[in-house]
Amino acid sequence: MQSTINLIKTYKTLFVCLFFHIFIQCIALLDSNHDGIINNISLPHLKQYLGFSVVLVTIIILSTKSKYLIIKNISFSIFTLILFWLFLEFISLSINKLKIVDFKSPDNALLFVDANVENLSRKPFWGDFNQDFGKWRLPNDSLNKYRCNDNTLLVYKTNNFGARDKERSLKNATDRKRIVFLGDSFVEGIMVNTTNRCSDILERKTHNEHLNFGINGTSPINYYLLYKHLAKKFEHDVVIIGVLPANDFEDYSDGDEATLIQSPIYRPYWKSANNGYDLKYSLASINQAYGSLAIYDKPKAIFNTKDSVYQSLSFGKKIRSQLTANSYLFRLIGEMGKKKVAEHFNQTSFFESYPKDKWATFSYSLKKLIEETKGKQVIVLTIPTLKDVKLYHKNHKNTLSVEMNKFCKENLVHYIDLLPSFDTVKNPGELYVECDGHWNEKGEKLAANLILKHSIYQKAITF
Repeated sequence: MQSTINLIKTYKTLFVCLFFHIFIQCIALLDSNHDGIINNISLPHLKQYLGFSVVLVTIIILSTKSKYLIIKNISFSIFTLILFWLFLEFISLSINKLKIVDFKSPDNALLFVDANVENLSRKPFWGDFNQDFGKWRLPNDSLNKYRCNDNTLLVYKTNNFGARDKERSLKNATDRKRIVFLGDSFVEGIMVNTTNRCSDILERKTHNEHLNFGINGTSPINYYLLYKHLAKKFEHDVVIIGVLPANDFEDYSDGDEATLIQSPIYRPYWKSANNGYDLKYSLASINQAYGSLAIYDKPKAIFNTKDSVYQSLSFGKKIRSQLTANSYLFRLIGEMGKKKVAEHFNQTSFFESYPKDKWATFSYSLKKLIEETKGKQVIVLTIPTLKDVKLYHKNHKNTLSVEMNKFCKENLVHYIDLLPSFDTVKNPGELYVECDGHWNEKGEKLAANLILKHSIYQKAITF
């Protein structure tokens, strides 16, 4: 009799599973485009979530009916664990909504197509536009925005080559020296208009062309590839490489694939190989990047990139990605971890203690760039943030300068460290945009004057 009852219950469970399968197939019939997406919801991921839930509940129910006590105990433990997890999720959600701890809500990026996707009304001004070096700008483009602290109008314009610079010819039409500037947002002068930028000030004062190829959000590997595939085409005599230690060690690296689910960007990186390093890219094609011209305004195409990245992940990284995308508790724990890291980061400087485990790829990028210059005069310039200046003023430690000096001597190039000179300013905070951290007009002017007076620069521009 008991066995008959258990059999009936089993059939009921199987019937529920069959009903669930039919329900999912009915939903699939609504997918008229046959792209697995219905009303911006990913059908394959919806199936996975619902299927996992049904299977888990079914296993728990069947386990509670088992004649083996150990199976019942395991089932009860799993059920208790699930309830405890849901309780913690509710607490985390409450903390988020009440703003007790400020952290981003789960974006369900693997379920909703338009999750965490910028719907741009125009083409990106900075985007993944170049298949060789990734991030760049479109030629003859413009963008106006207001600075965050004082509403200064910033006018961004690009020339025929996409550089945020005046028009330049490939040939040097003058009898004076030509200087190429490479770097990230500090070299680009992201918080000032170009007339107030360090490179432009130097050009006015020396009457030597200073071609600015700075682009925000990049690092030495980008400087190398940008120089090799674009800047090198312009006749020049001197190359100045602006290095920002605060984030120039933070390249995309092998093993960071999961981050592409939130932001599918196209970035070059070095992958260890028998002969040193091989050049690789974060995505198989630049057209998969959410900042590319191919899909910047196509959420479904961007989602397909995210889904493709997800499918390529290991099981462990898939679990982590699911938690990141869907769990309030995981987001809360992550935010608390970030605060701990931020507290440590705010108490140290990469000038004082640079990440030695990243020095190999960092220096390799610079070395490849120096090799590409083929004998031109090269100046490596280290740029401090306000935090770097304050910490240096407090403890006067600068181990990075020692290492950079050694590296530059070995590679027969020159080195200028701006940190000690910035420390002589009575109130260095006046040199930076408070709400952003980049140089303002005063910071750009000081940097230009320091470079202009430096003997290494003076010799470089003198015939």
